[in-house]
Amino acid sequence: MKKYVSAILIPCLLLQLCGCYSFQNISADELYSQKERDDISFVDSNGYKYLFRAQDYAISNDSLEGKGLKSKIDNDFEKELFKGKYAISDMKLLKADREDVTAILLLVGGIIGALILLGKLAWESSPILN
Repeated sequence: MKKYVSAILIPCLLLQLCGCYSFQNISADELYSQKERDDISFVDSNGYKYLFRAQDYAISNDSLEGKGLKSKIDNDFEKELFKGKYAISDMKLLKADREDVTAILLLVGGIIGALILLGKLAWESSPILN
């Protein structure tokens, strides 16, 4: 019975560890040229981190306008609502939430491996086949 539980828990653990999306560094040019809007995050020179969801911002001229969350870099728990414009040239560490192909391949490979392991365990423990 322990073998079956482990065979089920391993793919669940892989789902937790390997997300299909992650924040990846991008340039300001990539922000302008993105076809579909992504969730974005950036840090400013005053030590604040901003997070904007895809549906909550728009890019106009050289600035980003919308509403998002603002927090200190060293204290991520105290967040406040930010609404307004921010110049793209003042953004540092600009990141976009995009598909992570490596994580997807690891996830799919882990699930297939766990299924193969489960099939092997079931084959070896079957009283009819032995």
